[in-house]
Amino acid sequence: VGGWGYVFLFLLLAKWVLPFYILMNQKIRTNEKMLIIMSSLILFADWFDCYWMVMPPIHASFYVPNWVELGMFLGFLGIFGLLATRYLSKHPTVPVGDPKFLGSVAGRYL
Repeated sequence: VGGWGYVFLFLLLAKWVLPFYILMNQKIRTNEKMLIIMSSLILFADWFDCYWMVMPPIHASFYVPNWVELGMFLGFLGIFGLLATRYLSKHPTVPVGDPKFLGSVAGRYL
């Protein structure tokens, strides 16, 4: 295994194996810090998955992005964050008037 093979192993671990086994435990599943860490890992792995689909046909060996590509990614991330923040400030993110909402927040959804 070399080059893009390591990317495949990383994606397998980051998008399926680690989230599946770590989030099986209910105490971990209800820990907000751990959920943020796992969701960040999955989002990064999803971005890296898209990168993996595009880059091997262009570069045969593993390619590290340069500052222009990273700047474009951070620019689009900033625009997305701005638009998401504006949208979420105007619309509620929780169901208003749902009688089962408090139970689901407390972890009694299974």
